[in-house]
Amino acid sequence: MNIKKIIFIVAAVLIISAIFILYKGYWPAAFVGFQPITYAEFQKAYGATSHFYESSLKLYNEDPLLIQSDDVKNELKRAVLDSLIENKIIDKELSNRYKPDDLEKIISEKIGKTDMNLNEVQKGSEILYGLSPKDFKEVVLITKAKQEILEGNLFGENKNYDIWIHEEKLKLKVKIFISNLYWDKAEVKLKAV
Repeated sequence: MNIKKIIFIVAAVLIISAIFILYKGYWPAAFVGFQPITYAEFQKAYGATSHFYESSLKLYNEDPLLIQSDDVKNELKRAVLDSLIENKIIDKELSNRYKPDDLEKIISEKIGKTDMNLNEVQKGSEILYGLSPKDFKEVVLITKAKQEILEGNLFGENKNYDIWIHEEKLKLKVKIFISNLYWDKAEVKLKAV
């Protein structure tokens, strides 16, 4: 093989890889230390949160267009990214405290009472969050179960979760790639317009 063919093959592989990464949303929305939060993760959580608030507004006969304002959208993005950063902290702490199989078992026991095959659960996850039952389990149930497990551990050590998570956030190095958001000491903030 000559050098031109090798360069062409490498370039083609790089271009195809870049298209795949862009299409799937695997580029980083933020880095928490060296751990990425992908744009796909962010979009899934933001979409579910936005859908939930829109559904709630409809349920209480409020104007669902309230959620369409730029201020509300930006605040939701800020809160979602802050929550995803907290999830990274929780995941890291739980991995220090538990073996993966043990943690998976505890999570399964915690959410095991929720039958994802029930028609009501499937409809509820789609109506309230705009998520499939599988995504609902991943984005909402497992995330909440992990937080509750850690809160229980900390309570057993006479520590307050809110104080603990704030102290952990102060130690973080976070880089955010979403244009109107930035990291300030221990929280995601909106850039002034």
